[in-house]
Amino acid sequence: MPLVSPAAAAEARVGAAPAPAAAEALGKAAPRSETRSRTRRLYRLWAAALVFAAALGAAAARQNPADPAAAFARGKAALERNQLAVAEREFRAVLAADPQATAAMVNLGVIEMRRHRWPEARQWLERAARRTPGNPGIQLDLALTYFQQGDYHAAIAPLSAVLRQSDTFQARYLLGLCDFFDDQDAAAVRTLAPLWSRANRQVEYLYVLGLAADNAHEAAWRQRAMSQLVAVGQNTPPFHLMMGKAYLNHLENDKALAEFQTAAAADPKLPFVHFYLGVVYQREHKFAQARAEFEQDIALEPDVAYDYDHLGAVLSDMNLNRDAAGAFQQALRRDPRLASSYYGLGKVEVRQHQYRKAIAHLRSADRLSPNSASVHYLLGQAYLHAGDRAQAQAEFAAALRLQQSVRDKLEEEISGESLPADALAPHRNPQM
Repeated sequence: MPLVSPAAAAEARVGAAPAPAAAEALGKAAPRSETRSRTRRLYRLWAAALVFAAALGAAAARQNPADPAAAFARGKAALERNQLAVAEREFRAVLAADPQATAAMVNLGVIEMRRHRWPEARQWLERAARRTPGNPGIQLDLALTYFQQGDYHAAIAPLSAVLRQSDTFQARYLLGLCDFFDDQDAAAVRTLAPLWSRANRQVEYLYVLGLAADNAHEAAWRQRAMSQLVAVGQNTPPFHLMMGKAYLNHLENDKALAEFQTAAAADPKLPFVHFYLGVVYQREHKFAQARAEFEQDIALEPDVAYDYDHLGAVLSDMNLNRDAAGAFQQALRRDPRLASSYYGLGKVEVRQHQYRKAIAHLRSADRLSPNSASVHYLLGQAYLHAGDRAQAQAEFAAALRLQQSVRDKLEEEISGESLPADALAPHRNPQM
């Protein structure tokens, strides 16, 4: 799946007047649902792709090593040619001769970044940071490793340190995204607003700034960003994608489908357009069509865990258990924090009478999503079939308590006997 650069988005120019209905749909707050974080996390993946290409290319170039050794020169040349194994061997040779060679550590971190091995990259970069504390280039690379793994809160501190030394567009934009994904909407507005003069024709920037301002009750910035988004993005594929997501959040599947189809017709390789088409078809139980869309998205970008997660769910609904299990396993290889994939694997394994495997995967799902009645109910079934009646009864009881808790909260909200906790806090848009 090709990267969509901010520059490409800024090239879209339209002269049509803003569409009030479109602005209204984008500005509405979506209802809360069990999928509160999924679409927001998917946008994070999209944003990560936008940021990663520019940052990675600059990461190696920032280094100006003083070590003149031939091994370092060979490693640098190999890295420039993307010969990662050769570069790694040479930089490790540098460190064997000089364990304090910071530039070699950083370049080894860059190698691991190019391999998408973020924890390993972070280990090298942290070693380098201890040698040169406060170095803005190393701090930016460290932040990027957190960003790529979805740990946006951890990325905020190194990015803030970068901005204190060098207020670059890249660092400020990345920090604003992290603030937004960390639900710090007021901070996101403060961080992103100074970029207006340079970024106010970039659809992605306007979308995030507008939603952050809406959540933070910054009415002036919300109106400014959303109006500009309609004016700049109207009739471009990214705009139709975002309109479709707004309709999808409001469960207006027909309108969402039309927007996604328009976006896909204009740009068949637009990031996530086939994923969202698959989601619409999945909601409508058109499983063959959903499967085709998820597989098409995987063909364009094979590293997005959510494609495999949804594909597994569709294949499971089609009773293609072996294929479903394979898809869930692929999802977990890419993101081991997906509770839904552990749950999906457990569900398939219960069908296949592999109860001990199912229990292990469902326990993983429970650790990641401890308040799921569905997980505990399926665990109860697995334990019952495995012959552990006492544990099965405990799981069924936990499922019943969780179901009753949800029912009680709903009844309280409907009857007005108590004020939901959410009403005491600023309203949040649960999905993007």
